Amino acid sequence: MNATAAIRASIISTSGISLHTGRLSQLKEWPNFTSLDLERARNAESDAISIENGSYIEIETGKARKSQLGRMFTTFPFRDATWLVAVGYVLGAILFVINSFFGLLPLIAPSLTFETESTIGLETTLIVGLIFFLVAGAMDVRSAPNANRDAAKIAQEKEQIHQPAILGSRDWAKVPKQGQYSELLAKNVSFQAALVQLTGTIFLALAAITGFPGVMDPTTTYYMTFVYGPTFVGGLLFWIANAMLLLGTEQDHWWVAKPRTVGWHAALQSTGGGFLFMMIGVFLLAGMTLAAAWVTLIGSWMFMIGCILGWYITMAVC
Repeated sequence: MNATAAIRASIISTSGISLHTGRLSQLKEWPNFTSLDLERARNAESDAISIENGSYIEIETGKARKSQLGRMFTTFPFRDATWLVAVGYVLGAILFVINSFFGLLPLIAPSLTFETESTIGLETTLIVGLIFFLVAGAMDVRSAPNANRDAAKIAQEKEQIHQPAILGSRDWAKVPKQGQYSELLAKNVSFQAALVQLTGTIFLALAAITGFPGVMDPTTTYYMTFVYGPTFVGGLLFWIANAMLLLGTEQDHWWVAKPRTVGWHAALQSTGGGFLFMMIGVFLLAGMTLAAAWVTLIGSWMFMIGCILGWYITMAVC
């Protein structure tokens, strides 16, 4: 789930800008950048290559994929909101996985638990994980209008180079132009999904706060309403948001899967994780604590895998 990355990728893929040079981490290696003269670019003669019908272009992606994977662990563009969103979701998902173990172990292996597991370990990993998700989700929604403000630079070789609109830069708009959010909300599925997931995260945060030990009495009906209810709604919104991505952006048609693309697998894992998050609320409302603990573990793992794959995809545009 990274609306900013999706919007940026769609813009770059249709603009002819190179994705293989000029990344945020390489700017010092390109001291001769100058801003692209848009007026000159509009009036320039096209040097496009004419391709005959029936011919094809072979694109080598193996090296790009290896480079993309390597940059996950060697490149840290901490002023690029797109990267921060991806990493924030990964860190939050890892904490959810740890939290799910803390919730399951007392039910299946009480001898492996420790004294403060339920009071400190369980609650801390849940709340900090949700903080990562809230910050990442809010930053994603806030940064989406800036995705089309990424600068196109031109080097001595006259090749257009992509440069992200980093936080605090001249290209970063503190206040988006009027109508940008409404346009994204009306037309962009990735932005719609990001907003839905952020709303779901708020519901899960509400459940975490009301379920914190000492806030509410677990024996009352209000506990089910204000803890299990928001858990169900939050999980439902997670499921809807990632299903929107899977069916609306990662597939050409909703009935045709694309298992050969990493983005499809990322959305599939996140959709499965969202569905299981919803089932946590269902099982808790039904009093099936063990089943809820198991789906929490499985759903957290699926969502973490989806987030890691999303991080990999994001490195193509960071």
